[in-house]
Amino acid sequence: MKKEYPQLPFPRGTTYKQGVSGITPDSSFGAGLEGQVYEVWDDTYDCPIKLRVVRNSTGDDLTLSRICVGFYSATSGYTKLGTDAIGMAADGDYAKPIDYVYDGDVTAEENDLFYVIDEGPALVSKTTGTGTGLTAGAAAYAGSATGKIAGTVSTGKPVGVVASTASTSDTEVRLYVLGGFRVG
Repeated sequence: MKKEYPQLPFPRGTTYKQGVSGITPDSSFGAGLEGQVYEVWDDTYDCPIKLRVVRNSTGDDLTLSRICVGFYSATSGYTKLGTDAIGMAADGDYAKPIDYVYDGDVTAEENDLFYVIDEGPALVSKTTGTGTGLTAGAAAYAGSATGKIAGTVSTGKPVGVVASTASTSDTEVRLYVLGGFRVG
C-alpha cells in the first residue's frame, strides 16, 4: 500500500549536483547525505524500495548505468563502506546496484552524490557466456571488476537474490537487493 514518504534530498534519476555548471564537487560536497537511506515508492515495481546516497570516489566521472559499485579500496579497506563508491564491484565484494532509473544517461562527476538501491527489487546488468545463467532464488554476486552480476561467482558477499531466472545470453537480471551489508 502506498503511503507518504519523506522528500528525497535530490530527485531520483539525477545527482546531487544535478548538472549545475560552476559547481565543482569536493570530498565535503553534500557530506551530511553520504550513507543516508531513504524509503520511497517505486512505480515500476509498485512497492517501496530503499535508496542509499553514495559518493563517486572512483577518481573520475562515473556513468550511472545498471551495474554494481563496490566499496573496497586497497589503501583504506572498508572504511567508507556504504558511503563511498570506489569503483566497479569485484568478485564477491560488498556491492550495491546503481539505481536502475539512471540507465546510463547520467554521469556523476568525481565527488558528486548519487543513489544505489540499498534494498528492494532492481534490474542489473549481468555477464553473458558459458556458465553465466542464474536461477531464481539463487544468491547473486557482482563479479570480474565489471560491476555486473556474474553467474560464475558463487562466494563472497551477495548483492541480492535472483528474482527471475536469467539465461546465459540474458544481459540483465532481476534481483531483490538485500538491505544493508551482510557479514560472512
